[in-house]
Amino acid sequence: MLGYLVVGCCAYIFYRIGETEYGRGGLLALLSVIFAVASLYVLRIPVPFFSLLLSQLFLFLLLWVYNCFRKKPVD
Repeated sequence: MLGYLVVGCCAYIFYRIGETEYGRGGLLALLSVIFAVASLYVLRIPVPFFSLLLSQLFLFLLLWVYNCFRKKPVD
């Protein structure tokens, strides 16, 4: 039950980030859910909660790297 709550909250957070940064909140929310579900099957960590958190951290780091190399002027 806690895992569903974490996935839902992270999807909402990434939705809001996507809306403000990229104008595509739904895409980031969908990626967040896909990463969370895939992490349960790829990462065989005994505590699934940690694999959910690691997947969300990985998505955040991917967005951070993308923003570092994106050619957009600083506001």
